[in-house]
Amino acid sequence: MTITAPEMTESDHADNPTITVRSVDQQDNSIILPQAFAIAVPDTAEADNVISIAAPQATMIARHASGRPWLMVRMPQAYVTASTVPGTRIVAVGTCSASVEDLNRIARRGASLSETAAEVMRFDGSFTVYALRDATILACGPAMQTHRVFHARIFGTTIVSDRADTLAALGRLPLDTAAVTRSLLGSQPNFDDAQQPMWKGITPVYGGHCLTVDASASTSTHAWWRRPSPRLSRSEGAALLRERLQAAVAVRSQQHRDLACDLSGGLDSTPVCYYASTAPQGVTASHVLQR
Repeated sequence: MTITAPEMTESDHADNPTITVRSVDQQDNSIILPQAFAIAVPDTAEADNVISIAAPQATMIARHASGRPWLMVRMPQAYVTASTVPGTRIVAVGTCSASVEDLNRIARRGASLSETAAEVMRFDGSFTVYALRDATILACGPAMQTHRVFHARIFGTTIVSDRADTLAALGRLPLDTAAVTRSLLGSQPNFDDAQQPMWKGITPVYGGHCLTVDASASTSTHAWWRRPSPRLSRSEGAALLRERLQAAVAVRSQQHRDLACDLSGGLDSTPVCYYASTAPQGVTASHVLQR
């Protein structure tokens, strides 16, 4: 099919002609996607159906060498960081401390896609990573799954997204009533059940793994993270945790004018709220009293 771009306000990325930053087209669309999403598609004609739905609703589009989009993102520009050098294309979507030059440096090394993902994931923040090399797409999220990656067969090809509901909307996929029931019970019998999407036909990528989609739209997964060996003492581990937690909170405080934090008083929310309070703008903390 032929894709025609509707009238829009758009500007090519100054350093990377394969990246387009644009406003969202408000034309009628039978499938309305969530207000924030990232969608990656292979360079195949079957992907054109998804592109025709997602591209008008995206604020950033990265393109294959053919000109067909490979990544479509709807998110404020501050949450999208993309490399600008030829060869390996890297895009971080979310709150990430990596700069464009950081991603360019990693891209120039020419490491494997899984090694590339592991290196980008060392930066502070919470984000997903997408990369493209020779028509092969990589997608992965943090090992602790604070951001996730899913894929599904839609219109006869593999579509990747950071949201299961985005894939469900694109493919008009039915609810998985068994998964919904288990979720409503509040207690999952095993880890795999807890990771399952609420729609049929969607496959999750588990934490510590990355997904690759080749030129033929075939998929494979590879581990990019493994539990480290216990080589640090308790005090050394505590110091490293404190340092990384402070840095992760700082990334968010630098990108937001207003900060808010749930404060239960436990060992997780208390340090997060404390480090947020050290930002120049301060933080609004909320605490629910349970009687």
